[in-house]
Amino acid sequence: MTGRSFSAPVRDVRVRYHRPGGDGAYAHLLADFEPPSGPGGEPEFVNELSPFRLPPGHAEAVWRGVREGLGGHRALVRLRTGTLHLADSAEHGYREAGRLAARGALIAAGLGEPEPPSGAEAESGAVPDGELPGVTWPGRRGLPLPAAVRGLTVRVLYNRGGCGPFAIVTADLEPPGPEGGPELLSEVPEDRLPAEYLPALRAGLADGLCGVAARVRITDGRFHEVDSSELAYELAGRAAGLGALAATGLLPDAAVGDSRRLRVTWPGRRS
Repeated sequence: MTGRSFSAPVRDVRVRYHRPGGDGAYAHLLADFEPPSGPGGEPEFVNELSPFRLPPGHAEAVWRGVREGLGGHRALVRLRTGTLHLADSAEHGYREAGRLAARGALIAAGLGEPEPPSGAEAESGAVPDGELPGVTWPGRRGLPLPAAVRGLTVRVLYNRGGCGPFAIVTADLEPPGPEGGPELLSEVPEDRLPAEYLPALRAGLADGLCGVAARVRITDGRFHEVDSSELAYELAGRAAGLGALAATGLLPDAAVGDSRRLRVTWPGRRS
């Protein structure tokens, strides 16, 4: 059956894909799916990333996966963001991420519901379409965090030796309540974490959790009168979300992006 063309854009489809087992299957990408521009309506691919951000072979793997996931439907696909980890990324991971992105875009556009894999695809261990974990788009209600991660601490310390973003946050991240949506509750007094930074913290958490729903309780925090900013707490929230996914096995530790300036810890994590 001939597929249909996207009639409206689906933007900000994000995928963080990880298949445990040490086979290098980690991928992160962000893409837009738009109506095709050509008169024939054929699928098109625009890679907006430099080879330094994502090698050409990995970008081509994304496009192969997107074509598979579209299943004959037509769109102009813009690859806007991609993150590569040398030890944990491989082309086959980016192909699967591209396929998942396309399946999510089809659902968001109302062009079809996903179907579970079968045959060789199921035997390969590919992620079931019916779940699409790690895939998010605006308005999607996420899958629940599979387990609680308590005492997770993020330190954003870019101001060592000079001015720069500063934030310290400690949080408990738990599976969501009966409503199933994301929740954020701060138990920290204003003199340690001003309420003005909570919206940025919430936005960062939403980005880092990548569609996974969680109840987040902020249990401690610190700020700097000069160096703290909305950017600092957005960075802290994103790192906290990624840390929770890594702590529960949904992402590799490398995806958290630890450094001397941004440090994420939780009980049991190897330093």
